[in-house]
Amino acid sequence: MEMKAIFFDLDNTLIDRQAAAYDIYSEMVSDLFPEWEKLSIEYETAVQRLMILDEYGTIGKDHVFGRFCKAYQLDESLVQILTDRWVQCFGDYTRPFKESASTLEKLSKKYRLGLLTNGYPHMQRRKVELSGCESYFEVIVVSGEHGIHKPDPRIFEIACEKMGIKPEEAYFVGDTFSTDILGAVRCGMKPIWLHSDSLLKTDMDIPRIYGIEELPDIL
Repeated sequence: MEMKAIFFDLDNTLIDRQAAAYDIYSEMVSDLFPEWEKLSIEYETAVQRLMILDEYGTIGKDHVFGRFCKAYQLDESLVQILTDRWVQCFGDYTRPFKESASTLEKLSKKYRLGLLTNGYPHMQRRKVELSGCESYFEVIVVSGEHGIHKPDPRIFEIACEKMGIKPEEAYFVGDTFSTDILGAVRCGMKPIWLHSDSLLKTDMDIPRIYGIEELPDIL
């Protein structure tokens, strides 16, 4: 069957979500511990603890900040304050990968392009706005606007319906196996796993790339 479209995940696929997370966590640590010099070992250890708890954004922030506040013996009331700050502000820290726009430009000459991302509507829409990639997408679906989230195949089906294609006519490119790849397979789309960490392996016969710029070469 002819492949007509490519749908993309957003975080850690087209934008550097880890860099953005590091930036906002760094500011939070500075505010929580003003007595620490920035980039002191105490400061950096706290930031890295948050990054580990975060697990590439797959863990709820109430859990992340709950564990963090407990570890540093901070008042429990800070958990909700920090969670609210994350939800309200994280989109403003968006950093696109430098290769994203040029890669989408190249792919748009052959394929119809769409975006499917999990998350809060205002946050993800803000990230798209700052990504420099919005104009390339014919369809943008944010899971929070539908109350259905990846890997539920229904959200993939919604994206395909909006574009007017069958799932088997589309690729899906994403970094998180348990949401992007699992959901795409269940829906009938052809998955492409993008993850820069070479330590993450799979024995499954699924195309793998390490950066978005590699995508045109494997299609």
